Amino acid sequence: MAPDSDPDTLTRTDAQRRSDAVSSPVVRRYVGGLATLTLALSAVQVWLEASAPGRQDWLLGLPILAVAFLLSETYPLEVEVRGGNIAIPLIEVPLLVALLLVPFPVAGVAVVLAIATRAIKLRQHRVIAAYNFGAGLSEVVVVYLARDALNGVFGERLPELVLLFVALVLSSLAGSLNTLGLTLAVSGRQERSGRDQLA
Repeated sequence: MAPDSDPDTLTRTDAQRRSDAVSSPVVRRYVGGLATLTLALSAVQVWLEASAPGRQDWLLGLPILAVAFLLSETYPLEVEVRGGNIAIPLIEVPLLVALLLVPFPVAGVAVVLAIATRAIKLRQHRVIAAYNFGAGLSEVVVVYLARDALNGVFGERLPELVLLFVALVLSSLAGSLNTLGLTLAVSGRQERSGRDQLA
């Protein structure tokens, strides 16, 4: 049996490639930038909500919301397309509940708790865990910022249902852009690595 056809060798090689791709400087810079941008936007949203008077009885919903986010990430909707499965996390459902009932800091903490729990349970690589943290929290911060911005621009003229729908669509778009950015960072790194091997 040739060394290339040994399943253990193939598995180790695939795992090494994945680890190299995740640990590459390009991917680490992208994930670091995503996490930094997410934290900056989160700070802006916390500041905006701290300046507005509001209720303080929302802490009761934190554990329930954290479990809802964890369940939405752990048990995604799986769709079979051309023989392959696509997993679609239904984060919009708990996100809509959070948007209607709790301020941003509670939703942000709930998402961070859910992502941290999942990262520990799956023993994720620190770069993957940081990406999931940045991507998950960015979806939450975008939905709250979009809601507040649309509410500020349109006020009472825009029905609340339309406002929530647009905010959720923008949040999903942010999630898709995060995935696209990571894909481009990894593929760019692999392309450069392939050119280096040819030279």
